[in-house]
Amino acid sequence: MSLSDPSNSNIDWKKLVESIRNHECILVLGPKVITVEKDGHSFTLPDLLTIHLKQQLLAANPSIQLAENPDLAYVAKQLEDSFLPRYNFSREKARSKLGEIISKFYEQYSHEDFPVFQQLAKLPLRFIVNTNPHLYMGEAYDDENKFGAVTEYYHYGNPTHNSKVNIDVDQINIDSPLIYNLFGTIENPESMIVTESDQLAFLDAILQREKTATIPPSIAIHFTSVEKETFDKTFVFLGFDFNQWHLRLLMHMINRYQKQKETYALQSPQSLTDLTSFFYKRNFEVQFVDIPPDQFVEAFQTKISTLEETKIESPNLNVFLMYDTADDAAKDALDLQLSPLKRNEMIQTWDEEQIQLGEVIETAVENQLQKADIIILLVTAAFFASDAIYEKQLRQALARHEQKQTVVIPILMKSCAWESSIISSLTTVLPRNKIPLSAQENETAGMADTIKQLEGFCHKIFKRKMRNIK
Repeated sequence: MSLSDPSNSNIDWKKLVESIRNHECILVLGPKVITVEKDGHSFTLPDLLTIHLKQQLLAANPSIQLAENPDLAYVAKQLEDSFLPRYNFSREKARSKLGEIISKFYEQYSHEDFPVFQQLAKLPLRFIVNTNPHLYMGEAYDDENKFGAVTEYYHYGNPTHNSKVNIDVDQINIDSPLIYNLFGTIENPESMIVTESDQLAFLDAILQREKTATIPPSIAIHFTSVEKETFDKTFVFLGFDFNQWHLRLLMHMINRYQKQKETYALQSPQSLTDLTSFFYKRNFEVQFVDIPPDQFVEAFQTKISTLEETKIESPNLNVFLMYDTADDAAKDALDLQLSPLKRNEMIQTWDEEQIQLGEVIETAVENQLQKADIIILLVTAAFFASDAIYEKQLRQALARHEQKQTVVIPILMKSCAWESSIISSLTTVLPRNKIPLSAQENETAGMADTIKQLEGFCHKIFKRKMRNIK
């Protein structure tokens, strides 16, 4: 496929771009995402690792008889076994030596050797599942000044490690994405999935236990479906060979209870057997796309930029700020914090100060309440003491909220007896800890967390609004 015309592929670029904007796109990196030209031939990094381990094995045991065209798992197992006599047949020490050799192999390279990672780091992704043990993706994010990127890993043999991993959902965004090394990491060689024995132990841990097994829930919630809950993600698989049998079980883990939204796999359909192609298309609705990973990433970035430039003027979310005039200062402070959301055209705010001379106040307020996608309540004692707000505006707002015509979001600005009021049953109360901002130990941090949570609400409300428009 020509990169200059990526539309020739069977990718629905518009939907794919929409999924990344809605934080619903998950990238899964496979072992073939990196290719290296050497001696006139193209090798993947695991290919080179296989050659490296084979050289180590032959140096240690020149007379060993190897299978024809051995793969990485086979050679790694043979090399591990060759260490057993040296370490008094201690499997742990032999594995530790193997892990040391593999780690040193990956450490001789960096992300700068492979431009695809620098391209990927430019995409506005929030979550990447990496099935390689290297750390190149995290290094590339650092180069993009996305220093908040977090790399965590799964350890198939250590539930204690897995249980300690806890990622706050609000911690993950396009400037601080999460990279999850599903098959372990060179930082902990014992966690790496290398031999076929490792693969079997991993699959046993993942598939034979309750739901998401020992994958930390705060990680699993992003890419594995949960029984009776909505799972609306788009997956892009880069660098995989879907002829490999273990991928079927990996897909089953991701797709345990329900089908994901869309799944693209960058692999030539001609490289698959008819039965393999049928299996993935029929069971997981995988669409195979014959585009090299680096060309796909470049095309994806181009499409994101192009569709951003040509998009129809977006129906911004209309936000009504409901407050008592005694809280003008608090309203101004909140409106200032909302500036980033207004600048990127996600929201536009309105309050009574914007009523023009000559306008009838009640009519203007009524019109804005009817238009509002979100109604933010600045909750204080003065708010509840205002008859005009409590008896008219608030009751109308709650009625529209109940009918799903708007979303009422109370923000606890100052301490008051809100728990006994008519807003106490709302599930949208902020801050999340229900401690009023003025009473928090760090009011600035509390406000920042509240705005971040509010932004999450906005993304979901905007998505619903766009769905209703269509």
